Amino acid sequence: MADKADIVDKSPIFDHNGFVKRGLIGERCLTDSNCRSSEYCNHNFLNPFGECVQGDIEGKSCIMDRYCASKKCSFFKCKKQILVKDGPCKRSADCLDSQFCDDIEGRDLRQCFDRKCTGSCRKDSQCMSDKCHFFTCTRDTKRC
Repeated sequence: MADKADIVDKSPIFDHNGFVKRGLIGERCLTDSNCRSSEYCNHNFLNPFGECVQGDIEGKSCIMDRYCASKKCSFFKCKKQILVKDGPCKRSADCLDSQFCDDIEGRDLRQCFDRKCTGSCRKDSQCMSDKCHFFTCTRDTKRC
């Protein structure tokens, strides 16, 4: 019988379609975008694979936005993020949980748009389930 220390985590970072999965705390990742919006991808040394880690709460010390759950680090402290509805944004973490940040067609600007329960998609963040498979949102039974 193997010791827990002998067991190696072999959880796949890619889903069955070959796309990088959106992680959960403790799951493997390549970049912050593979983790939930309140998490970041923590890398150990030069290993390209990291682990999704919960960002720090408001008031904790920080050096970069990515280390805060709110994605807002100001004067070396995690600050509360004021979320945007239907307005300008830089990334999806700037928007309400029911929205995502995307380019406005024909303009060099980004805006928060409503996430979909079903229908066509290009990326996971466009879906309430955070799952876009074969350009179609997978239905989230809890939120839709």
